[in-house]
This record gives sequence, structure tokens and C-alpha cells, in this order.
Amino acid sequence: MSLTSFIKEPEVRDRIDEDFPNQGQSASNPIAAEWQTNNYMLIGTAFDYLVRFWLRRNADTYSARPWIAESSLEIACDEFPEIADEIEAIIDDAKQRRDDYL
Repeated sequence: MSLTSFIKEPEVRDRIDEDFPNQGQSASNPIAAEWQTNNYMLIGTAFDYLVRFWLRRNADTYSARPWIAESSLEIACDEFPEIADEIEAIIDDAKQRRDDYL
């Protein structure tokens, strides 16, 4: 299940709306922080990983799919073998940090 599909589940959507009410047009507070980047795709990917790790840590049942980064390793082995070991080390380090969090 994708993250988008998950947050569309009625009980999940209700909980998000309860914890983070959308003030919409009636919001009166000024923006607390300006955007620091124009790389929205990277921020979205980081948020996706964060939510997946949080769910895995807090949900009774959770099934994970391979990371997108793991697919990039397969491509790197074929296209850029000279840096494939470095990429693999970075992914392994990230997984160790994830495991420490979990």
C-alpha cells in the first residue's frame, strides 16, 4: 500500500484531521518558517521515509518494501561500478541508523 493510499483510509484520515486540523482560509497566524528549498520532490521522499520508519516503529503489523535507494544500487552496479561499493556503504549505513531508531 502506498503512503497516499494509507492516509486516504478513513480511520487514518480522521486521526490526521484530529491531530492536525486544517485551518484552511481561516488560518490567522503568519507562516512560521519560509521554504528553504525548491526541491519539493526530495522533501516528499524524505517525509515518505520518515513516515514509513515511524509506522514500522509504532504499528503492531507492518510490511516493508525495498527502498528506492536499493534499486539505485542495482543500476549503479551496472552503470557506475567504480562507485557502487560507496553507494552500497551509504545504504548500509542508512539502514543501520534506521535499525537504531526502530
